[in-house]
Amino acid sequence: MERLLALWVPVLEQESDDGAVSRAHAALLGDLTLFCPFSEVVRYGLFVLPVRGPSRFVGGEEIVIESVRVLAARHVEGAVHVGIADGLFAAHAAALRDVVVRPNETATFRSALPIEALGMNDLAVTARRLGLHTVGSFAALPRGRVTERFSAAVVVLHELARGERDAWDAYRDPTLFRRLREIHGEEEVVVGQMGFFGDRTDADRRAIAVAHHITTRLGVESVWTASLRGGRTPHDQVEWRPWGAPTPRRVVGSAPWPGRLPSPAPSVVLNHPVAVEVTSEQGDAVRVTGRALLSAPIHAMRFPPGKSHRVAFSAGPWPHDEGWWGSRHRRAHLHVLLEDGRAFWLYAERAQWWLAGVFD
Repeated sequence: MERLLALWVPVLEQESDDGAVSRAHAALLGDLTLFCPFSEVVRYGLFVLPVRGPSRFVGGEEIVIESVRVLAARHVEGAVHVGIADGLFAAHAAALRDVVVRPNETATFRSALPIEALGMNDLAVTARRLGLHTVGSFAALPRGRVTERFSAAVVVLHELARGERDAWDAYRDPTLFRRLREIHGEEEVVVGQMGFFGDRTDADRRAIAVAHHITTRLGVESVWTASLRGGRTPHDQVEWRPWGAPTPRRVVGSAPWPGRLPSPAPSVVLNHPVAVEVTSEQGDAVRVTGRALLSAPIHAMRFPPGKSHRVAFSAGPWPHDEGWWGSRHRRAHLHVLLEDGRAFWLYAERAQWWLAGVFD
């Protein structure tokens, strides 16, 4: 998980009648964004930003913490609390305690948290009756037992306790996001097509009944549903969750997503991309240079060990370089149209082309 700095401002946890709290959020977030472009507000009184890049730039995490405190003091009066840990949940818990968790020690810190830290009162009451007083003791329960005996929401919290996820969807407050959009003059556009006699059809009801029956017999992870979310690539724009898990309470594609691949998206996205060869007219392998340019015009594409297919048109490449301070590898994306009418989404990584999607 990414190492995050969480800023907790108690005086901003409740909205005021005159909207002053939302305006303070907008102003503070603006200053934090100038300091680190990846800063975000999660809920009332809670801001987060990745700490690895800024700490390298300014010379250490302590300087980052002091800089964030100075920025917060410009907009709010009273105490502010800062914590650093791996992942949003642990970073928030660290901020509540004003501690910096050392690298590679987040799991130990998370395990020692009281069970109430997971934010579900019913779960905390039940867990304490069972003798489970900490997040770590709850995480130690076998996944299958939790799936059999608890709801999908508790299963999500169990994954959080085990460090298998960063946070959960309800962790973020959509009300604050709407207020911030209003302050910045941004409009939310929601488009949909309703059914002739309502939203839910008989087929929908039958599907829901079947899904409920299957999950009752085989567990919550036996049925999965897909939903759209913001992202730069088709892989990033689809999120899968167990049937009945909390619905994401966020606006699809609300972030600007600079570098997002242009429309249309491929109709089929492969879970396991297929290695392909892209060659020039001379038969040489086409590469993507350090300036995000093709080394030669594309002439053909080949599916090893099959024959080559002539390329009629190509678009790109579009470089995809996220998290340059981490260990991710650079990619460059490409759309190609073959002479036989087939179209594909490719990407290059480590001098290898991969077929990742198909256009109908």
